[in-house]
Amino acid sequence: MESSRTSRSFGVRFEHAIVSFSLCQVEPAPLERIFVPCPVVVDTIIMVLDKKKVVIAGATGSVGRLLVQTCLKDPRVDSVTAVVRNAISNDQAEQLWGIAATDTASQKKTPSKLTQVLVDFPSLDPEDAKLKERFQGADAFLSGLGLYSGKSTETEMDLVEGQYNRKLATIVKEAGATRGAYLSGQGVKQPSTEGRAMAMFGRVKGRAEEGLAAVFSGENQAHVSARPGAIFDRPGEPVYGRLETMLGNWPFSKLKETRFGISAPDIAKGMVQGALFDGQSHVKGNTIWDNEDIRQAARRYEQQFEDD
Repeated sequence: MESSRTSRSFGVRFEHAIVSFSLCQVEPAPLERIFVPCPVVVDTIIMVLDKKKVVIAGATGSVGRLLVQTCLKDPRVDSVTAVVRNAISNDQAEQLWGIAATDTASQKKTPSKLTQVLVDFPSLDPEDAKLKERFQGADAFLSGLGLYSGKSTETEMDLVEGQYNRKLATIVKEAGATRGAYLSGQGVKQPSTEGRAMAMFGRVKGRAEEGLAAVFSGENQAHVSARPGAIFDRPGEPVYGRLETMLGNWPFSKLKETRFGISAPDIAKGMVQGALFDGQSHVKGNTIWDNEDIRQAARRYEQQFEDD
């Protein structure tokens, strides 16, 4: 007898997550029924059910602080490690992240699931066992670490965007992470597959994207390069001064709903979704997202968060 396939939908609550998925009913022989999860959704189920641990670089930047805030508010995220150059006081942490962080120097514990880890980037060693121990059990590495191209040389940007990010990502991966997400930008090109970008910004970030994607290129690993256009609704001081302030007002603010721009909160939600919760149907290998891809990931994040 020929096998037949039908499907049914189910909702399952697991701790803080509600997962909707379909099961395929396979009938290889009369009176025998086997139910197995459809392959398309299995990875998504697994990604959502586990409590997550994340390491975030560039955690004090305009998008980086939103990455931290997004993860702190999410009950599916159990631990957030903010990598910083200088110790952040509790008052500063409240302003940046809305919550105080554990002080790794004094080991004073707070009720927060947020920990700050101080890193001396110029002396960063990918083989640093102590740093690996601090990141142990991490699921993902998120990075907003970078320099403003208008005030930096190509060499300086390569050092921070490329070397520092790659070394840190390597340590986090060795500590257990299988996903990474990096704040890149519109106009960026990965040199080996997309050619040479015209602007320094695009060249540096393209090399950084390739380096990070190479770190997370193993089996069941993946990396997301988020390439937003004009970024609106940034917290903190305007990066581009009066121009950014002007663009934040109507009618220019409508650009954030087009392919030319996007809001900073949407970038943070999209990166968190891609690094922690999306399955392989959305994130696989060296994944590149433009404005619309990031926006769609942000909507997926909101949908899962609301369902929770």
